[in-house]
Amino acid sequence: MAMDSFDYRPGATSNVVVLDHSEPGTPSRYEQALAEQRGEPLGVRARIEVLLRKRDELAPFQDVVRHLYVEHENAAARVAALSERQRQVMDLVLEGRRSKIIAWELGISQRTVEVHRAAIMKRTGVKSLPALARLALAAGHRASM
Repeated sequence: MAMDSFDYRPGATSNVVVLDHSEPGTPSRYEQALAEQRGEPLGVRARIEVLLRKRDELAPFQDVVRHLYVEHENAAARVAALSERQRQVMDLVLEGRRSKIIAWELGISQRTVEVHRAAIMKRTGVKSLPALARLALAAGHRASM
């Protein structure tokens, strides 16, 4: 039986297995034949059905993506609230440098570094260095030094 004479109608029986090698989002030959029988433009209904299925598959992730976006915006606003010097100190702290080394590199006193660190923690609302690191990652912050 040649493929051109194959009966694509729903409910038709034969001993042939039809493999669908069409691109995702494009109608299979079976779907094309059904569209022709209904007198529809080729594959419009099939494409709409594929899009609706994909939308339904992605719906559970919509809330997750929305939550991540809100978290990013919140974190970015908290980091943006820091002064330039505080961001410099934060970058060095996140690189693992101690206050004494930060003071030496920036040419300020160790006590000033400690004051900046305390202000960073207060302004960002974090209580630990790991929380500060998570905040910087969520904000998409890149070290400016």
